Amino acid sequence: MVLYQFGTIEIDTVNFRLTNNGDECAVEPQVFDLIVYLIKHRDRVLTRDEIFDDVWQGRHVSDTSLSNHIKSARRVLEDTAQQQLIIKTVRGRGYQFVAKIQERPRPSRVIPKPKKSNTVLFIATIASLLTIIVFLVLNPQSLNQQNEYVASQHFETIAVLPLINVSPNTEIDFLGLALTDQIIGRLNYIEQFSVRPSALIRQFNDTSQSPVEIGKALNVDYILSGNYLKHENKIRLNIEFINVSTNGLIWREDVDLDYVNIFELQDAVAKITYDKFNLEQEENPTSKSTDLTPTHPAAYEYYLRSIAYPLTEKGDALAIAMLEQSIALEDSFAPAYAELGIRVHQLSAHGIQGKQSSDEAEAYLFKALALNPHSLNALANLTVLYTDTGALLKALETSQRMLEINPNYADAYFSLGYVYRYAGMLDSSIQMMEKALSIDSTNKKFRSAGVSYYSVGRYEEAHRIFDLDAGTAFTLSWHAILYHRQDEIERAVEYFDQAISAAPDGYFALDSKAYKLAMLGKKNEGLRAVKRLENTLITDSEARYFWALYYSAMGDRDNSIRIMKEVVEAGYYNLPAFNSDPFLDFIRDDPEFVKIMSIAHKGREAFKTAAKTLK
Repeated sequence: MVLYQFGTIEIDTVNFRLTNNGDECAVEPQVFDLIVYLIKHRDRVLTRDEIFDDVWQGRHVSDTSLSNHIKSARRVLEDTAQQQLIIKTVRGRGYQFVAKIQERPRPSRVIPKPKKSNTVLFIATIASLLTIIVFLVLNPQSLNQQNEYVASQHFETIAVLPLINVSPNTEIDFLGLALTDQIIGRLNYIEQFSVRPSALIRQFNDTSQSPVEIGKALNVDYILSGNYLKHENKIRLNIEFINVSTNGLIWREDVDLDYVNIFELQDAVAKITYDKFNLEQEENPTSKSTDLTPTHPAAYEYYLRSIAYPLTEKGDALAIAMLEQSIALEDSFAPAYAELGIRVHQLSAHGIQGKQSSDEAEAYLFKALALNPHSLNALANLTVLYTDTGALLKALETSQRMLEINPNYADAYFSLGYVYRYAGMLDSSIQMMEKALSIDSTNKKFRSAGVSYYSVGRYEEAHRIFDLDAGTAFTLSWHAILYHRQDEIERAVEYFDQAISAAPDGYFALDSKAYKLAMLGKKNEGLRAVKRLENTLITDSEARYFWALYYSAMGDRDNSIRIMKEVVEAGYYNLPAFNSDPFLDFIRDDPEFVKIMSIAHKGREAFKTAAKTLK
């Protein structure tokens, strides 16, 4: 459990990260594992057979594949086959790591890959059991409630903390996060529960905070925590269910599981569930969840790594590398496709990497839904994609599908609020966003709700909501925009500069530069900055709308009118924002702009009419 450092390179084996001068580098998981293996055994030359056995765990790999991985390792470490200052090839024998290394111990534990395939069955078994235990404690009532965009009257908010391995067998360390992810995934389908997402929970994998402190930070009613111990063919699971507000232990349960006869255990647990809820088997709410754990343990680990990366351009790129590796090992795991779909769309809609496309993202999401038609994550991400690309009625229909599955699913209300904002129905948008935030007030994804408040001039509330994802270029840029609208120009400049520094190569740095120059009246520089934005091939209509603002602010009537027409024809009808933004004053009385506003109004009314038929 160490952190390796040489030159400007730092390798964190706990969090699977490689940085150069503090900047995280995208590195494929197998390449990362190869680098760490070479470092650990740097005292000698490693043969190809040793590398195949230990890094690839005996799977068939060609010599060419190993050579390509060595080449990739050298590239990320800024080494070459000619120099060989870091990884040396010993002809006829193998490879050796030759750079001088500094080691620093890490207090947190490594999550290594499991080597036994039956750990996958163990994950599914324990996840099912823990879900049932939560059911038995909370004892929800009937699951068949009607929904009219109104959340159920009563639901419990829960955070499931990473379980801790207390046995000396470190090969099953990774199950702590794996089990947590499985439990959360299953609980998402129970409408009486609102469960904090896996990506938010992972930050508490190695922490000194108490469960109650974590529960208060996550604003939940209950915390589920515990540990597990494996001995021979037995598993002992110790779990606690805690009331956060009273710091009271509701129950503690020690469960002994027969590791061999797990299918009979699953059947028994299922029967308890049906009896407790007085349900027939086909009515069991968890039957909607078919997101089975991959049969390949490494595929699941790569997926778990991916969801830990932040919603930034660099984070999306790193997550995509992990997910592609996961799918290469296991091509039938719906959550991996769902996560890959939204990460690709993020880069397509808001990033600057033109290789990614909305069509590609949509294909991944459709694949996830083909594997699991009830995948809430895939449906939520598909709604965002449809909205960004102007397919508002499809987005609305997809949001409704989520509410049919779970009327208390926070992402469904956020998605509705997102659709309504693009449709120009800001009152409805804010109503839905507030419902989402009342269910899950800590979800970083909901930061976008701040744009709805901004659109109607509720700036202080927008500031608060953007801080769900504080410190990112996205949030810093939006704070700057809000300060400009509040006539605090110096603070706006300060925050634009911070946004640019936070991700200097990203889209929000370019956008911040353009807004800042337009705000300061620097026409020539500003127009060049907007042209650079147009070269990014962004697909999100809301992001493109801001280009029209910048052109108008700098007196470029033709380009401003052109962009406004494009975004409205693409399905962006945010009339409250159009009517109030001072940047548009230059073209507000232009006959072409008036015509475009009329088109936006008709589009909004047509959406309202069509939306009524979907309810």
